[in-house]
Amino acid sequence: MDYEAIQGDLFDHLLAILTEFGLRVFQAPGGADMRGLTAQLAAQQAGMAPPDRRSAQEG
Repeated sequence: MDYEAIQGDLFDHLLAILTEFGLRVFQAPGGADMRGLTAQLAAQQAGMAPPDRRSAQEG
């Protein structure tokens, strides 16, 4: 068995049993996530529709 297969199986198992220990998966948001959230909140406060996600990802 190669290293990647063993690593994949290990992470699959860990992710499957996290809830047994009262744990959750967490990933810190990246810059693009924060920009999108900020734009969405600003649009909501201004009473506008949120921007289209596809156009924000292209630019």
